[in-house]
Amino acid sequence: MRPWRGGRFARRATSSSCIVNLRFIHESLPSRVVFRAGALADLAPETARLGSRAFVISTPGQKALGEHCAGLLGSSAIVVYDRAKMHTPADSVRAAVEHATRLDADCLIAIGGGSTIGLAKAIAFERRLPILAVATTYSGSEVTADLGLHRKRHQECRAGCAHAAAHGDLRPAAHAETAAESFRDERCERDRSLRRGALQRERESARVADGRRGAFARSATACRRS
Repeated sequence: MRPWRGGRFARRATSSSCIVNLRFIHESLPSRVVFRAGALADLAPETARLGSRAFVISTPGQKALGEHCAGLLGSSAIVVYDRAKMHTPADSVRAAVEHATRLDADCLIAIGGGSTIGLAKAIAFERRLPILAVATTYSGSEVTADLGLHRKRHQECRAGCAHAAAHGDLRPAAHAETAAESFRDERCERDRSLRRGALQRERESARVADGRRGAFARSATACRRS
């Protein structure tokens, strides 16, 4: 098949002799999503599917919601850890992992958005624990396998991290504000990702150019010696 040239390829692609063979492989983690009005009432039975010593995580600003969820779990909740921070700093992760290890937690309950769920993923990566996320924003972190640590390389939260995502109740009056804030966060994250990608491409181009200049210099030196 000839390479694409303007509209000619588009016309040729409609003929019966042109076959497009599309193939891909998609791998996803085992997950369970509970989505309905009042889904927070299912928190206790959903947690019981994962463990009996729940490590409840929230940000300082959502501690009250974390305590409410801990109340729904009763004796299954061993602590409300309200120290989740934006961008998941490595020192914050170390402290949370040590705390979860000390309390012998066997499952993680993340209450909030990307910051809280990101911390839960980082703990799960180290401790191989299942996560149940009560998502209160539209970050989407509860259904992805990646995690990022500040000043650390990107990793994937795979072994032992079967996600059970239970979406909690959002008051109707909060929908517009939550959507706007989540949209701003997502746009900022997308812009940062694009900038990182552009910077990586520039560095790679510079490295390739330096390698070519070095090879040319070595070749010229060899020619002069011969």
